This record gives sequence, structure tokens and C-alpha cells, in this order.
Amino acid sequence: MIESNTFGDLSPKVAWGPRRKGAWVIILGGKKWRNQETCYLKMNYGKKTSKDIVLALNRSQHSVYNKAEELGLGTNICGRGRKWKEKEIQFLRKSYEEKPVGEIARELGRSISSVQQKARRLGLKSSLKGIGSLWTLRETELLSENIEKISMVKIAEKLGRSFHSIYGKKREVFPNKNLTIRNFDNSPTPVLAYVVGVIFGDGCITYYRKQNSYRIYLRCTDREFAVSFKYALERIGLHPSTVKSVKPRTERHKPVWRVEAQSKLFYKWFMALNLEKLKLLLGTGELKLEFIRGFYESEGCLWRGDKSRKRNWCISICNTNADLIKLIRSILTDLGFSFSVWISRKAGRKLLYNIQMSRFNEVLRFLQEIKPSIPRKSIVRIKEAGAI
Repeated sequence: MIESNTFGDLSPKVAWGPRRKGAWVIILGGKKWRNQETCYLKMNYGKKTSKDIVLALNRSQHSVYNKAEELGLGTNICGRGRKWKEKEIQFLRKSYEEKPVGEIARELGRSISSVQQKARRLGLKSSLKGIGSLWTLRETELLSENIEKISMVKIAEKLGRSFHSIYGKKREVFPNKNLTIRNFDNSPTPVLAYVVGVIFGDGCITYYRKQNSYRIYLRCTDREFAVSFKYALERIGLHPSTVKSVKPRTERHKPVWRVEAQSKLFYKWFMALNLEKLKLLLGTGELKLEFIRGFYESEGCLWRGDKSRKRNWCISICNTNADLIKLIRSILTDLGFSFSVWISRKAGRKLLYNIQMSRFNEVLRFLQEIKPSIPRKSIVRIKEAGAI
């Protein structure tokens, strides 16, 4: 790994200069290139990425690019790329009006953005406005193989094309098939009850208009929870993505895990699911337990009151939706659990309803029947503490 400041303290001089309307602007005094820096640039330009070179030299990216152009260095790995030859410019002038940009880029061995920028500087205009590079047979085969497995956004990333390009080609290849609608099993099963419980908690279901996608996703700090939700989505007939780790905002935050699926039918079914319909869906005790498990893994916590007492463990389930808390209360009452409800409110926030179980035997029975997938919220934590 390259450490920054490899060549010592080479930070530029900073001065303050006046600007119009009484404002001030920082002026960066340019520093001269040392011989060892120039040698390092010649040896590594094209072998290492521009980010690594910038960190090693402690210079700006523009400074590195300008020096590389001055030295006549050109590469496809980093920098602004190689200079345009006269033959390439003549070919671009002849072909830009009639050929797609992607085809020109392939023949010249350049990126599409490089061709577009050069054409813009030369003042060239294309008669194929709005038409991108032609689809190859291999790209069409990859689209056909993956259109029912992964989302169009993922396919666009995989093929290096825009979402609209994938969507247009999908309609051309499959004109009579709406592949954005994926069937799912909406029969009242324990797995569906668990999925609904998670979505009512930390899960989310939304529609992205720009990408025309109906997404069901979960972001959480427990990988076991994300894997459990992914497995449940698969069992009801959806095609969730692999569990991925999302970079935390700061070093103090825990890593976040994300799982996502797409289904227009599930989106419409869930948006029409009110609390009255949910009561009818949760008709048996097994369905109620699975719904509570999903909601507890999302909104619940297992905590210890007095640490000097081994058996002083409590369970809390919190939410700001009063109607939803009433439903949870009625379900827990039907299942035979004893609990208390607390209401608290912080300044400028909504009322927070807290369902709490403080009796140790009741806590054990709840965890044994619910069987959470998260270790820190399950009976495993109590056993590790030596309470049982």
C-alpha cells in the first residue's frame, strides 16, 4: 500500500487573494517538480493508478496530469489518455456524422467519452443523435440470460450501458413480456408473515420512478439478519441480490449489510395491505410468531438492567406508529405473553411506544418461541453471560 507524503512535506504554499464583491479566495502557490518526483512519475505512470501517484507525490491530480503531458507520457490506465493523432482526427471527422459513437470508439481503441469530448471540441454533429453504440450478439445473449435473474440496473452496470439502453433493448427482444413483474407466493405462510414483519420494522419498500423499479430492501448492522431476510425473500419467489456490505459513514459506525429484491406485484400487494387485512393474514399462532420475529429483529432489543444481577434481562420493542403497536399488543396477548407499555417523547420528536418484558421467565419463553436469527437478540447472549 502506498503511503501518502512519500517525498516528505511537499504541501503547497497557501496565500489569500482578493476577489470581487468583497470575497476572498485561497491561492495555491505552485511548487516546482523535484528530480526525484519526475523520475518517480516516469517510472510509475501507466503502471500505477493516478490515485496512487497523487498520494505518493502529495500533489493534485491536475498537477500530475499536466506534468505527464509535458513529459509526453500517455496511457490508458491513468491520466488524460494519449494525444489524438492527425489520422484519428481525420477518421473522426469522416465517421462521426454517420457511425454510432460506440463503433467509432471501438475502431479507434478509445473510450466513448473521449470520442464525444473530441467531437465536441471540433464542433462535429452526428445525424444519429440519441443513438448509442450498436448491440453485439454477446451483449444480447447476456441480457436474455440475466433479465429474469437480476435487475436491469445490475445488467446496465455489468454491460457498461445506461439503464435506458437496457430497457429499450429489453422491449425489443421481449416485446410481449413484462419482465419487471415477478410472481411471488402471497399465500398466508410463515415466511410471508416474517417478511411483512421485517418491512413494517427496519425494512423498506419503494418505487424509483427514474429507473422504473419496485424495490424491497433492508439495511442492517447484523449480517445474520440480512441473510435471514434474503432467504425469506427467495422462499416467497423473489430474486434478492447477494448480501453486500455497505461502507459505514465513519470509523465509529458499524458496517452495514444490504439485501434487495424487485417485484411490482409484491409492491402493489404490500401497499394495499392495511392493518385490518394484516389481522386476517395472521390467522394462526404460527403466522403471528413469525410476524413478531420479523418485527422484533427489526425494532426490538435485548438488554440487561442491573449488571450485578444475572437474571435481570429485559426485552423492548419500540415504534412510533400507535396503530401498529396496538396490533402488536393484541398479538402478544393472544400468544399469552405478559408485558407493559411505556410512552416517551423526546423534544421535537414523535411519541415513542415501548413494549417491554421484564420478567426473566417471560423473556426466556419469548426468545425460545420466537427464535431470533440475530445472536445479540437471542437466548445465546443470555447463555454467554452465564444467566442460565
